[in-house]
Amino acid sequence: MKPTILLVDDSAQNLDIIAQILKNEYSVKVANSGHKALSYLQSGKKPDLILLDILMPQMDGYELCTLLKAEDTLKEIPVIFLTALQQEDDMLKGLELGAVDYVIKPVSPPVLKARVGTHVKLKQFQDSLKEIIDEKETLLLQQSKMAILGEMLENIVHQWKQPISMISMSSANIRIDMMLDNLNLKELDSALEGIESSVEHLSQTMDDFRDFLHEESQAHTQNIKTIVEQTIELIGSKLHLFDIALDVDVADFEMPLFKNDLIQIVMNILSNSIDALAKQEGKKEITIRFVEEQEQVKLLLCDNAGGIKEELLEKIFDKYFTTKEEKKGSGIGLYMCRILATKRLKGTIVATNKEQGACFEITLPKKI
Repeated sequence: MKPTILLVDDSAQNLDIIAQILKNEYSVKVANSGHKALSYLQSGKKPDLILLDILMPQMDGYELCTLLKAEDTLKEIPVIFLTALQQEDDMLKGLELGAVDYVIKPVSPPVLKARVGTHVKLKQFQDSLKEIIDEKETLLLQQSKMAILGEMLENIVHQWKQPISMISMSSANIRIDMMLDNLNLKELDSALEGIESSVEHLSQTMDDFRDFLHEESQAHTQNIKTIVEQTIELIGSKLHLFDIALDVDVADFEMPLFKNDLIQIVMNILSNSIDALAKQEGKKEITIRFVEEQEQVKLLLCDNAGGIKEELLEKIFDKYFTTKEEKKGSGIGLYMCRILATKRLKGTIVATNKEQGACFEITLPKKI
C-alpha cells in the first residue's frame, strides 16, 4: 500500500498542485482548513505524514500542530510545514512546535519529493522499531508473569497443606468412629463443617489463581482493598514462613483498573521485600497504606529491611538490573512493574528510602 500524506491548505490551487506532485508515490488526502484536518485525524485516520500550511483562517498551522503534539494518538505523526513564510523566526517556531521540516512555497517538486520521502521512510523505520520493542515488552511481560505464577504456586502448595491435612484427619476420624459404632451426630456435623470450610478455602485459592491467568482486554471497576487482600492471600505463606508482620490500612475504594496488572505489581514488590527481610534479624514488618487525592490515588508499600543503596535507587526499574545473587533474579520484575504502572494503568511508580527501609509509591489516576 502507498504511504498516506495528509495535505492541509486553505488554497484549492495549492492543494491541487501538491497533490499532483505526490500522487504517483503516495495516497494523498486533502483538507482545506485546520478544523477539517483535525476532524479527519480524530476520526481514527493516521497518515504517515502531514504537509501543513501555516497561514490559514480560523485555525492556523501553528495552532493545529500544537494540538496534534498534545494528543498521544497523534503526536508521532511527522509534520512538515509548507508555507510562504521565510523568516528564520518563523522556521524556528515551527520546529520548536514539533515539526520535522520546513518547505518554502512555491515548492520545487524534486525538493518536496526528497524531503517527504526521507521523513516517510524515517516514520516507517520508527514504526517498525516500535513494533519490535512492543513485541519484546510483551515477551518480557509473559516472562515476568510466569515468575509470579511460580510464586503463587509455591504459596498455594503451602496454603493447601493445612486444609488438606484437616480434611484427611476429619475423614479418618469419621471412618474410625463408624467402625467402632461410636459416631456422634453433633461431632459429625462439626467435622463436616470443618471439611466444607477447608474445601471452600481450597476453591477460593484456585479461583484467585485462575483469575490471574485471565487476560484483561479492558479495565473494569475494582475494589483496591479486595485486590490487596487477594494478593496477600496468594503470598501469605511466605510472610508466615519468615515471621513477617503485615500492617495494612487500605480503604474500601472502587475505581477502573486492570486488576491482574495491579496484583502483579504489588506481588513483585512484596516478594522483593520478603526476600530482603528474610535476611534480617529482629522485628520484620511490611506496611501497606492507601491515600486518596483529588484526581488520583496512591498505594504505599514499605518495609523495614534497611532500604536501597542511594546510588541504586535510579536504576532499580531498569531492564535486567537486579541486586539479587546471580541466578536468583532476572532483573525484569521491577522493570515490568514500571511498564504495567505507566502503560497499562496510566500511572507512575517510584521508590524511595524512608526511616528503616524502602518504600514504593504507586500512583494511579481515578480514570484510565
